[in-house]
Amino acid sequence: MMTFTVSSFAFATPASADFELCNNSSKNIIYVSYAYDSRSLASRGEDTTKMPGHTVRGWVHLRRGDCSTLVVGDLRHINSVYAYGEAFRNGRRVSEWSSSSDERYFCVHDRDRFRLNYVTYLPRPFDCANGFSSRGFHRYRTSNQRHMTRSFVD
Repeated sequence: MMTFTVSSFAFATPASADFELCNNSSKNIIYVSYAYDSRSLASRGEDTTKMPGHTVRGWVHLRRGDCSTLVVGDLRHINSVYAYGEAFRNGRRVSEWSSSSDERYFCVHDRDRFRLNYVTYLPRPFDCANGFSSRGFHRYRTSNQRHMTRSFVD
């Protein structure tokens, strides 16, 4: 299995404030899971009085050459956004996008779409509930920016 470092190539300064991720790799589809600070949910009117943590979501199907807005809102209120990606051929994972440094591990559902609220990360792989497994996410520090666009490349 090949591991690629998530690199940032695109910088945008649009009027909106979002976190956008692009597939600029040679893979037709990258399956993306992402996480962000649950406190940012307050801007959407959701209850944030529960214990602090992160919201983890997946899977976004990111086609080659396309971008997807993963988090909507002013990123200055979210300290970091985390992303993990994987690509498959004939049912087998052939590429993985994570990080070799500053990595954070979250549980993801092995194949189904999911949303987990108010969870924490660990700095190493750990056991997850049945049907979920631990993956290493790349951390994007967003606290000083309104908008950020990053890309998966190979």
